[in-house]
Amino acid sequence: MPLVSIIMAAKNEASHIGEAIESVLRQTYDHWELIVIDDHSSDRTPEVVRSFHHPRVLLYRERTSEPGGLAFSRNLGAQLAHGTLIAYQDADDYSWPSRIERQVAEALAGERPRAVGTWVEQRTAASSRVCQFPVGHEQIVAGFLRRYNRVTIVGGTTLLPRSVAQAIPLRLRFKYLQDWDQLCRIYESGMVEFRNVPEVLYVYNVSPKGAKAQKDWTWYNIFERACRARRRTGLPEWLSLEQFREHLARSPRDFLFWQSLRQLLRLKVSVEMRLADPSPGF
Repeated sequence: MPLVSIIMAAKNEASHIGEAIESVLRQTYDHWELIVIDDHSSDRTPEVVRSFHHPRVLLYRERTSEPGGLAFSRNLGAQLAHGTLIAYQDADDYSWPSRIERQVAEALAGERPRAVGTWVEQRTAASSRVCQFPVGHEQIVAGFLRRYNRVTIVGGTTLLPRSVAQAIPLRLRFKYLQDWDQLCRIYESGMVEFRNVPEVLYVYNVSPKGAKAQKDWTWYNIFERACRARRRTGLPEWLSLEQFREHLARSPRDFLFWQSLRQLLRLKVSVEMRLADPSPGF
C-alpha cells in the first residue's frame, strides 16, 4: 500500500473546502496524507481546514508576498509530499470514496509507471452530466495531439508518481490550463503510461465564478495551444502571454488563425456559463 499524498490547492474556498476534505476522509484507501496549500486566502479557508483536527490533514500557507496561483501551490505540495504517489483534489470538488483505491490499483497494474485519471460527473447549477473518457493509453494521448475535442483525461483527477510530478512541474507562465500543459509535457517525456478508471469517481463543479468565466481565460487557452504547437515543431515557446500577443500583432496569418479559435472558445464558454448560472441577466 504506497502512501498517496493528496494535494489540494485552495484560495478563498471556505464554503466548499469542508466537503472536499470530507470526501478525502471517506476514502476506502487508508494510506494517505492530505496536503492543503492555502494561497493567501482572505476568508475562513484556513480555519475550516484546521477544524478537522486530523493528523493526516496538513495545512501549509504560502509565504510569498503575492498569491502564487494553482501551479505554484501544486508544485509546493509535490515538494512537501512524503508519498510515492500524488493525487490532485480541487478544493471545490468531491471524490467518491473508492477513488484513490481504484486509482492505486490501476497504477500498480502496469509494467510501466502510470498516470491514472477517472471518469467525471460535471455539475452546474442547472444540470449534471457524466464525462466518459477513453481508458487506454493510445486513445488518451491522442487528445494531447489534437487542437479540438482534446480532453481525454482531467488533470484534477490524476494520480501519478511523485517523481514525475517533481520532474515535470506545472509552469507559472500559464494563469489557467497549467494542469493540461503539465499532462502534455508528461506525455512528451515518455515517463508514464496513461490510463483512466472507467468509473465516475470525481465530481467536478462548474462555477459561474470559475476560471472559464474570467475574461482572459480564452487568451490563455490559445496561448497554451500555441506553445504546444511550437514545441512539436521544435521552435522555442513564448515565455509569456504578452510575448505571444506581440507575435500575433506582427503576424496577420497567425492572428487570424488563433483569433478565430478564440472566438469559438468564447462562444462555447458562454453556453457553459449560462448552464452554470441560469439566473436571468447572466
